[in-house]
Amino acid sequence: MSEENKNLNTISEDTANADSNAVAETADKKEDTKAKKNKKNKSEKGRFKKFMKSRKAKHGTVAMAITALVIVMVIIVNIIVGLLVNRFPDLELDLTSNKSFALQDDTIDYVSHLDKDVTVNILMAKESFESQGTYFVQAQKMLNKMASKSDGKMKIKYVDLTSNPSFTSDYPNVDWQSSSANNIVLVESGKQYKVLTLTDCFEYDEKTYNYYGSYSFTGTKIEQAVVTAILNVTTDDKVVVDMIKGNNEQDSSSLKTLLENNAYQVNEVSLATGDFDSNAKIAIMYAPSVDLDEKIVEKLSTWLSNDGKYGRCSYCRYGRDAEP
Repeated sequence: MSEENKNLNTISEDTANADSNAVAETADKKEDTKAKKNKKNKSEKGRFKKFMKSRKAKHGTVAMAITALVIVMVIIVNIIVGLLVNRFPDLELDLTSNKSFALQDDTIDYVSHLDKDVTVNILMAKESFESQGTYFVQAQKMLNKMASKSDGKMKIKYVDLTSNPSFTSDYPNVDWQSSSANNIVLVESGKQYKVLTLTDCFEYDEKTYNYYGSYSFTGTKIEQAVVTAILNVTTDDKVVVDMIKGNNEQDSSSLKTLLENNAYQVNEVSLATGDFDSNAKIAIMYAPSVDLDEKIVEKLSTWLSNDGKYGRCSYCRYGRDAEP
């Protein structure tokens, strides 16, 4: 073998030996790294087990478990209370400082002695009514409590007039067309019914309304409004009042509303073209500003005498500048 070939073989052997050594070193490093990792993992596991056995860990674990349990219990209790309140409104606690959701004793006494079925129709979808604000939610809770005290005589219904437009056809004496009507509640019993407007049921800032044309509600008076409406629709023999018109009288709308709210049946009559209601017991002329025609005076006198039976009365309020 030539000297050149010997040198080549020597170089090859050296290279092979170097590669083997490099591989061996790499393997040794990997083994060392793996061993260190295993040792570290064992050490960490050991520390974790030691921590879990410690009093601190036990107390912390117990605290976490108790916290989780309390959260679950609160959620369950809220669900149960919500279901019970929906079924039994009296279970709901009124925690407000002024007892905003509490009913007056007179209201409780009145609805608990109802002898006729009454339906309170809220003229809006339930979700829409609740979304109107705090005073609407307050009103809703008060109505639910009234119903719960009525021994099943009073029921609450929500009527979305948009999806149920035919509902209005059963109540021809209600103004459904005027944009200023703002009908919000309709109370009915048998064939009698009475509609309540927003201003009947809620207090509002008049200055804001006059300036902006929108309502800024400041309170609810739905309890009184609904009780008055129930009284109105459950009274069969109402006292009939004729309000005489056609003599330039002053505005008597407030008096008319007051009478109607107290279960009087109020009619408006013109003695110049018509006559008294045959069932009328009271006649009112509210501050006429002109002298009465002789025919009107004669009709009034004949009506008062009632063919000698009497039993009728009239009331005339004179204006500030009118002479008696």
